[in-house]
Amino acid sequence: MIELKGISKTYKSKKGIITEALKDINIEFENKGLVFIVGKSGSGKSTLLNLLGGLDSPDSGEILFNKKNICKFSSKELDAYRNSYVGFVFQEFNLLEEFDVRENIDIALKLQKKFNDNKIHEILKKVDLENLESRNINELSGGQKQRVSIARALIKDPKLILADEPTGNLDRKSSDQIFELLKDISKNELVIIVSHDIESANTYADRIIRIEDGEIISDSKPKIKDKIDDKISFKSSKMPNKYLLKMAYSYIMSKPFRLIMTILLTMISLSFMAFAINVYLFDNTSILVNTMEDNNNYRLNIIHREYEFNENGERKEKSLAFDDSDYDYLENLSNSKVNKEYYLSENGDSLTFYFGEITSEYEDNDAFVSVPSNFRFIEIKDNRIINNIIGNYPTESDQIVVHKYFADFMINFGIKDENNELYFPKDYNEIVNSNNRVKLSNHLVKIVGIVDDDKKLYNRAIETGNFWNEGLKRFYNDNYSSKASLIYVNQSFINDIELLNDININNIKISYLNNTSRSEVRLLETNIEYIDLDGNIKKTSSINSNDVIISINTLRNYFNDYNSNYDNYLKNNSNKKYIDLLRQYTIQYLKNNTIENINVKINDSKNEENNIEAKIIGVTLDDYDYISKDYINNYNGSMKNILSIYIYQDDKETLKNIFNNTTVLYTEDYFLPGEKYVVTYDNSTNVSGVIYAYRMLKRFLASLSIIFICFSALLILNFISVSIDSFRKEIGILRSIGTTNRDVIKLFGCETFLIAFISWIFGMIVWLIECKILNNYLFDNLYFTLNGIVIKPIVVFIVLIFNIFVSFIITSILINKINKVKPIEVILNK
Repeated sequence: MIELKGISKTYKSKKGIITEALKDINIEFENKGLVFIVGKSGSGKSTLLNLLGGLDSPDSGEILFNKKNICKFSSKELDAYRNSYVGFVFQEFNLLEEFDVRENIDIALKLQKKFNDNKIHEILKKVDLENLESRNINELSGGQKQRVSIARALIKDPKLILADEPTGNLDRKSSDQIFELLKDISKNELVIIVSHDIESANTYADRIIRIEDGEIISDSKPKIKDKIDDKISFKSSKMPNKYLLKMAYSYIMSKPFRLIMTILLTMISLSFMAFAINVYLFDNTSILVNTMEDNNNYRLNIIHREYEFNENGERKEKSLAFDDSDYDYLENLSNSKVNKEYYLSENGDSLTFYFGEITSEYEDNDAFVSVPSNFRFIEIKDNRIINNIIGNYPTESDQIVVHKYFADFMINFGIKDENNELYFPKDYNEIVNSNNRVKLSNHLVKIVGIVDDDKKLYNRAIETGNFWNEGLKRFYNDNYSSKASLIYVNQSFINDIELLNDININNIKISYLNNTSRSEVRLLETNIEYIDLDGNIKKTSSINSNDVIISINTLRNYFNDYNSNYDNYLKNNSNKKYIDLLRQYTIQYLKNNTIENINVKINDSKNEENNIEAKIIGVTLDDYDYISKDYINNYNGSMKNILSIYIYQDDKETLKNIFNNTTVLYTEDYFLPGEKYVVTYDNSTNVSGVIYAYRMLKRFLASLSIIFICFSALLILNFISVSIDSFRKEIGILRSIGTTNRDVIKLFGCETFLIAFISWIFGMIVWLIECKILNNYLFDNLYFTLNGIVIKPIVVFIVLIFNIFVSFIITSILINKINKVKPIEVILNK
């Protein structure tokens, strides 16, 4: 059955000393019988036994098992060989102390995928352990432990039982019992015993082989009678999950303090990793839509802008007009009607209402510090943009709807009516139900509705006039008082209102180097004297429409080098008149300096469409800046300018589509040049601040995530590596009874997974608590609902998958490293 041909084996110690354990061994064994291999310690007998069992491999030669050379077997084939045909009985017993007697025996049977309780009872009875099957291993005597070891070997029905000093740790009585048991077994199986006990060998052996210095020096039965070779088939093993989990749990609980610290640190690391990943996965759309939903506010405002960067890298923006294609696009995008917001001007000034003056009793009242002004008129196409209303929607061309602050201001300070007298309504109902008309510049309108803004949060502050903190005051100004400038009208109001268009020169200013001149602007209508840029004195009554003659004060205020020598010039020429000195010095300055390429603009503060680029052609010694009369002729008469549009949409998917196809403040797209639709809503400035914070955090959280990932992996690696080192011998035992590399990986994989899973559960709980605490701490004082830390459920699964993946990789690497070591070296912890 088994034949060794030319087997040699050497060992090299850590100090480099080479020992020849076996030298050209040639030997055959029968299919049954009790064979003793005897010799002194270090003679090579244990090495020979380990080679026969596939626990070690020779340097040269062949070991033929039924004519198959096991030296050429793969690791997987050797596992199957030990599982199918070999039973080991060790001097140190090598039992699994996590299991009781029955389980230690049953595991060998289960590795062969067999389930036979009767057989277990028979084996226990045969080895005289039938009443001890539930006993823990540490409760047995040495002889009983060795009987368990023999029972574990027998349960597999092996062809070969290898016993290494099976009685070395036993007393004489127990030794005799073990040898008698093995003698009985050898009647049907081949039992090979390594021992230094010559007396027992002479008593029990069918054959005695003596080894000395790695060579066979005697053999009591060198010739083999039967050479019958059975047909062999290997059975690959599979450890039951029940035993995998039990062993994994036992290994985990063997070091409770290390376990607790590993789980605690891994839990904290995973919670921070989840936070970092969550921030990295943050998308603007989620927080925008969620905030609108949380506050039941679905009104959006969209403006049209173009952004660009100048040569200095400064970001500039320009308003763009809406056209029909814009409206069509936005209506299709939002699946809603667009409500246009107009700026209406008359004679260069915006349309306005006239309120009474704030009286002395209200001087310190923070609730009414701002007078409604800068009115914009929103043409209602979709009533939902003001779906909470006191009164009615406007249906006629002279009807309007206002916000509550506007109405509050009317009630407290009055508003001029059609008789040019102050009208003081007593409450909201009177405002919307009376027939009183109020003045809107030179027009008369009737207030038929009031937007029912919620002011519960501010009631006490409005009644007392004092806000108890600046945060509430800002929120009140942003979300309540500022809305007084919004007036809601129907389409006929916009179409029918007739606006006068006489320019107001007081709204015109000249800007130099982005600084606005303090000098008054006048139209050049009469002859004036000025000094041109070459220093020549001229007179003129007309200039081109984009020419500018600046005052001497403007020159002195905005051209600093003009003043550098001016004072000395006056002192040195004090005998002359001041006006003459001023004229002469200015002539010299203009001759010696070039100012014609300075960036100059004519600005209309009431209508940006009338702002034009200009050119300085000279300086006058009086106090006025002069522009051409032609500027009036080219004046843009558009008095109905569309500033933005409002839409209402409460469908989440549509809202996501809107946000994904427009630009939101402080998002990545917002900082890029180009033409954009910029969308905002109530409190969106705060939300945009959060978006900006996320944008900044993303820059370094990717690296922070990697740090936490590595830290978590190192914690798990440390625990598992220590666990594997601690249970290194158990790995060798499992390998010796036929357990595969895969099952060993699964065993410690279970251990790793249990740690990772527990850490993941608690880590995710800590992460959710972190998010809750941070949301409360950072955003609870905003007076509206803002969950700035948007929890992404996918983070939970990402961290779980990471844990499983890392656990698998770590376990595989560590176990494969040990599995590459020969099983006997693992058992002996070499």
